Amino acid sequence: DVDGSSALGLPVPSGKVAGGLRLALRRLVADSTVRELRVTPRQDLLLLGVTDRVAVENVLRANGVRLADDQSPTRNLAIACPALPTCSKALGEAERVLPDVVDRLEKVLADTGNTGLPLRLNMTGCPNGCSRPYAAELGIVGRTKKNYDIFVGGSPAGDRLARLLRADVPLTEVPELLRPLLDAFSRSDGEVQSFGDWAVDQDWAHLQSLLPAATSRRRAHV
Repeated sequence: DVDGSSALGLPVPSGKVAGGLRLALRRLVADSTVRELRVTPRQDLLLLGVTDRVAVENVLRANGVRLADDQSPTRNLAIACPALPTCSKALGEAERVLPDVVDRLEKVLADTGNTGLPLRLNMTGCPNGCSRPYAAELGIVGRTKKNYDIFVGGSPAGDRLARLLRADVPLTEVPELLRPLLDAFSRSDGEVQSFGDWAVDQDWAHLQSLLPAATSRRRAHV
């Protein structure tokens, strides 16, 4: 707190300020309830100069905005590029389908005893990787309209790239592909570490052996 005011971190899905969020921010800034907005490196927002936190949260929620405490850490950290239909380079969807991907992933996290895990998921509609999937703990990269390459083990600090877990995975099968890995992670011994750190510490052949059989014919094994 500075001079009786404070800052409030606000997750912005894939960095897009629209709809109820835009209306709420316009009102908060107009009446000086929030004095300054700052964009974070992950395209979220910091609301600065907040003198009445409860009032600010009420305005946001009244406009359908979910705060960090209203959703899982994985959803707070997930990010995607615009992809189809906005980007001419995109091969598949990303931003528009990310909420559904997170919904499915959250169920698998809960089933495997990983509720509340701050898993960093970056999704992109093509190999150009504008959302930095190759440095994420879980990277989902579009290859066709339906299939994606799945990467695991990246570092949010950017000092380690993820490894290709499997190529050409139908998007609907991604959560089940990850289920055995998340189950093994939840049962791992030793000090608590991130999923990305755990994944790169494993024997890669053993990690591959945990996966369900591939269903794609084009590039099932890489």
